[in-house]
Amino acid sequence: MKIILPISISLFVLSACGNMPVKQLNPLAGKWRHDVVVLHLANGAQHQVFNPDCNSHYTTTRLTVICRQKGKIDRAVYAYRMLDSNKYEATLVQNKRTPHLLGTKAITDFSLKNGYLEMITYYPKPDNASSGHITKIESALIRE
Repeated sequence: MKIILPISISLFVLSACGNMPVKQLNPLAGKWRHDVVVLHLANGAQHQVFNPDCNSHYTTTRLTVICRQKGKIDRAVYAYRMLDSNKYEATLVQNKRTPHLLGTKAITDFSLKNGYLEMITYYPKPDNASSGHITKIESALIRE
C-alpha cells in the first residue's frame, strides 16, 4: 500500500496591531520540529511515526514544511487563512513530489499545550480515493 504524506500544519494570520513583536501577535511564527505524527487512512488504518525528520516554518502568510525520508527531501508550501483563533484552512500551493494535489484544501484545528503545538488536520476524501488516502493527521510539534 502506498501512503502519500501531505503534511499540513497551522499558522496564525497577523492582524494590524501596531508594533508588537511578531511572536506576541503570532505565537506559531518561527520554526517547529515534528515530534509525533499519526496518519489516519481512508480504509480506517492508522500509522504512528515518532520523530519524523520534518520541520515546519511559519511566516505571516505561508507555511513551509520540509521532510527528509530515505535520502529524499520533500518541500511543501501552503497558503492559509484563519477561520477562528484555533482553526485555519490551508491550500497546497507548491510540492514537486505531488503536483496532482496542488490546490487541495485542508482544515486544521490546533492548540499550544505544555510547549507543544498540537494539531489535527482534516483532508477531503475524493470519490476515487485509494485505501491509502490520508483523511486525517494528528501531530505534535516542538518549537526549535
